[in-house]
Amino acid sequence: LMKDYMYMYNLSDVLIVPSERMKTRLMEEGLTTKKILVQGMWDHPHDLSLYTPAFKKELFFAGSLERFPDLQNWSQDTPLR
Repeated sequence: LMKDYMYMYNLSDVLIVPSERMKTRLMEEGLTTKKILVQGMWDHPHDLSLYTPAFKKELFFAGSLERFPDLQNWSQDTPLR
């Protein structure tokens, strides 16, 4: 598989890689492209609080209740919003 990637990479005018380590590895694998840009940071740090959303058994209807009058008398266990 690496051989196929090296073939494609070597056809490029410039290659953008995430780190010096990746650049070195690709060169060891046979990369001959002369212009290589090491972009550096691909992950962006953030201070967002990540949480696991709670499951809610709800059905969101994205339409017009006027066009679907049967839904106005919804009587199922799952609430229609």
